Amino acid sequence: MKADCCCQPSTHPAACGCCEGVEALTPLSTANRPGLPALSYRIGTHATFLETMRARLSSSDYPKLAELTTRDVNDDPAITLLDAWATVADVLTFYQERIANEGYLRIATELRSVQELARLVGYQPRPGVASSVYLAYTLDDNFKEEVIVPKGARSQSIPGPRELPQSFETSEDLKARARWNHLRPRMTQPQTAESIRQGDGKNAWIYLKGISTNLEPNGPLLIDFLGNDEPQFFRVKEVLPDSAADHTQVILQTESTRQVSGTAIMATKERLSFVEALGNL
Repeated sequence: MKADCCCQPSTHPAACGCCEGVEALTPLSTANRPGLPALSYRIGTHATFLETMRARLSSSDYPKLAELTTRDVNDDPAITLLDAWATVADVLTFYQERIANEGYLRIATELRSVQELARLVGYQPRPGVASSVYLAYTLDDNFKEEVIVPKGARSQSIPGPRELPQSFETSEDLKARARWNHLRPRMTQPQTAESIRQGDGKNAWIYLKGISTNLEPNGPLLIDFLGNDEPQFFRVKEVLPDSAADHTQVILQTESTRQVSGTAIMATKERLSFVEALGNL
């Protein structure tokens, strides 16, 4: 350390530097205008902290330090100590700024911060759910034996324009056979007495094979529900042929439904259409 102070200009070769650092630079302002992508919340950096402490050495608040005239970090242990504390302050203010930024939803970068902010308004994010898809495996027709598609088998989608491929894995072992390549879903189901009477809840109906039924609206129709002693009498409300499916939907007038006796059936057999419900599906 030097005992005297030459107070020469900084450009003078004999200047000791004892009069440098006479301006305190910290604390810096932490005011931020709205709409910024990040907050500036540091009251200082290593350079400003060190400059401020060196300036305080020349302050009248600490007269005992007036004898310390050197400002060289490399030569004096006292200035080196100030440099170390400037480093500590730099690190602390850096993390303080990071914590301040995590306190706002718009500028938070950590998932935990976003979750904690959401909980303040009673919202809790739902855990992520993997997407699912139905896959159809096709085997070589010449392969006759059954094989197992193992759990975890990976498939990848074909991406469209400006899309990325998506990978999927089977969730369990799957049995596969070549003869299952051409399986088709069943498009119809057997009719029952209940399904005919219930219909869609408003009208009763029956499906007949083919489209040439010779039935007309308000025409009579006898339906023999297997297991009953006598057929049931209906009148036709509407006839809807479907050539693509090769069947005819006959909507019945449920309000005209009534039971007829065996004698009446025999008397009207020539002019009534007699349908065995379960034999003409």
